[in-house]
Amino acid sequence: MVVIAAIVFVLVALANKQPENKKTVSEKPTSTEQQTEVPTETITEKESSPEQKPETKDGVIKSKNGKTLYLTFDDGPSENTDAILDILNQYGVKATFFVLAIEGEEDHYKEILNRGHEIGVHSTSHDYGIVYANLDSFKEDVSYCRNLVEGATGHKLFLYRFPGGTNNEVHNVSISSCIEYLDSVGLKHFDWNVSSGDAAGVTVDKEEIKNNILEQVRGKSDEVMVVLMHDSYAKTTTVEALRELLPVLIEEGFGFSKITPDTPEITFSAYD
Repeated sequence: MVVIAAIVFVLVALANKQPENKKTVSEKPTSTEQQTEVPTETITEKESSPEQKPETKDGVIKSKNGKTLYLTFDDGPSENTDAILDILNQYGVKATFFVLAIEGEEDHYKEILNRGHEIGVHSTSHDYGIVYANLDSFKEDVSYCRNLVEGATGHKLFLYRFPGGTNNEVHNVSISSCIEYLDSVGLKHFDWNVSSGDAAGVTVDKEEIKNNILEQVRGKSDEVMVVLMHDSYAKTTTVEALRELLPVLIEEGFGFSKITPDTPEITFSAYD
């Protein structure tokens, strides 16, 4: 009886232990699958992710070739503004928009700033005969545009670009006196040292725009290059050129930034 009882005890013990062994074996593959699935998913996501933006710091793409480009867009907002903003966003590039006073475009002013770009005053009328008729007319043109944008956005503007540039030959007022006025109201004027040439006609071929910019930025040794482009309704090829230019310029090591209070001023000599 003692032997029989011992055998029964052993059989019962083995029966109770068997499920624990099965449970342990069945859990190991599950644990292994979970461990291997995580890196597999990570690799898949990385391989299928869209083109990565270049590394930025405070909205600035650091230059790898010693040259930084300050892209500027005059005469907007327009039907092309959203496309320009989307392309800039795709590559993490910040730019500066010298805008016109256009009632009804307040949301575009806000969107430009919301996306991290800068806005400068360009003009209310962009009519040379009005802007440069006399100093009072110039002041009125500047202040109306500034007040409209600042009122819509709450953002204090510090930049100005002369219609036609500081060295324009269509003025009846002393440009030096205009600059003195701008200084007195806290506006720094900026010209450019790279021109896209997109104002040479109503619509300029995108290849010409691309070549104009590439030849100048590659050929110059300047560390700071302010690029003139336009954001008016007819400049659809400027948008097309921008889309193809940015990846090339980034690949070639150019840096990008919006104009800030610390950006070295690029100005022409005042033509009085």
